[in-house]
Amino acid sequence: LFAKYGYINGDGSSPTEISLAVFHRMIGDVGLGRQFSQLPFDMWYQKEHNDRSHGEIDVAKKALEVQAKELLRYLLFDDGYKDCIDVTLNTSSADEELKLLKLRHLIRIANYREAWVVRIPPKSPDASPLQSMGSTWQKTEQEKAPVGVNANRIVSICRLLSLQVDDIRGEAINYLREGLASAESLESPGKTLFLVEKYEDELEYRAMMCVVRLCNVALGRYSRFDQTEPEIVGSIEWNAWYIVKGEVRALGIIQQTAASEANKVKHNQMISATNAAMTVREEGACPLNYSLPLLSRL
Repeated sequence: LFAKYGYINGDGSSPTEISLAVFHRMIGDVGLGRQFSQLPFDMWYQKEHNDRSHGEIDVAKKALEVQAKELLRYLLFDDGYKDCIDVTLNTSSADEELKLLKLRHLIRIANYREAWVVRIPPKSPDASPLQSMGSTWQKTEQEKAPVGVNANRIVSICRLLSLQVDDIRGEAINYLREGLASAESLESPGKTLFLVEKYEDELEYRAMMCVVRLCNVALGRYSRFDQTEPEIVGSIEWNAWYIVKGEVRALGIIQQTAASEANKVKHNQMISATNAAMTVREEGACPLNYSLPLLSRL
């Protein structure tokens, strides 16, 4: 509400949206529709832009090139591989081809906001506004109940990031090729989101750990957040506190849910921890220069 309309309910009756686009900045659809975009609308709507000047087009293309380099950061973890994939060796391996396909998919959805945003249902959906000027806002203790979260799209992105060549019964490369071809045949940005479905348990484990990683990066930006509630309800400070508190809560819910699912897959299926397919780089990413040559192959 605040980003679009400049106000918040403040009573927990509104949903919270949180973006997990932690390694790149969206420059197309920022959630304001035709009101604002950092790119010409017709560029991220994939329509002809013959009426645009060469200067406008060149600036937009330059911005997208910079964004493509940012997107590489999602691909630096090489989960599912014991060793990092070094594209500088130019071996033309299947692993390199798969990584290039992943980057092409990321470029297509980089500015599609709905792919990266998760919406958390209202904390207090039945809250009512104050009935009169003299009434006071009373906080009530509510029973903790499971929160229904639809994170299918961000989980799909993490499955994409976590794919290795042996996944999808050894057809991961063909799977992404076909997905890219089908997405490119459509014009509407709302129909170009290619969803990677659930397949092997190892892939699902890596995907859930990827979601945890994105949440951890996002939560790291709130490390200095002061959780003390300002005294004046409705003030600028209170509104900022309320928004940030909601975002931290949303990230915590997504993180805990993904971690729980990862542990469930790991323990229920009795997957060996020594299995290379279970490799998740929690301590750090692979060197950026290993993946930079992918940009010249786009």
